[in-house]
Amino acid sequence: MLSKQIGFINQPQQWEGPLTLNFKFYRKHTKTIRYRSELERGNFDFYIPIFLVQKSFNNEITDSLSVTLSKSSIPANITGFKGQKFPSNIGEHYIEYSFYEEMGRSVQYRHLSEMGEYRIYFPKEILGDMDRPQKIYSCINATESHV
Repeated sequence: MLSKQIGFINQPQQWEGPLTLNFKFYRKHTKTIRYRSELERGNFDFYIPIFLVQKSFNNEITDSLSVTLSKSSIPANITGFKGQKFPSNIGEHYIEYSFYEEMGRSVQYRHLSEMGEYRIYFPKEILGDMDRPQKIYSCINATESHV
């Protein structure tokens, strides 16, 4: 008797989230604001577009914020003959990123739209043994204080 069903491979489950992290202001750049969250084995530096932070906090730059990260529910590609990529979404309090490349301690995702190009370096520490999703979604949750 076989112990496994033929034709099926055990693959790691894909990370889905959601995960909410608290970030503290670290540094302002030209188009982004760098926020940092401490993880168990390192830091998660999140470069958030300035306009997105300002929209979320009435044109202010906050010294701390909460961000919820999860796998995007929108597929990476349009089904069909050409299989074009779905564009990444951006809204008043959220930004969606598409997989770009694997790196040493992180997975790089990229958002490319008329608003510009923005990247997120998603720590592999968060993924653990799970596979990376093709798209991730980040949503800014407002907190009280400002820089």
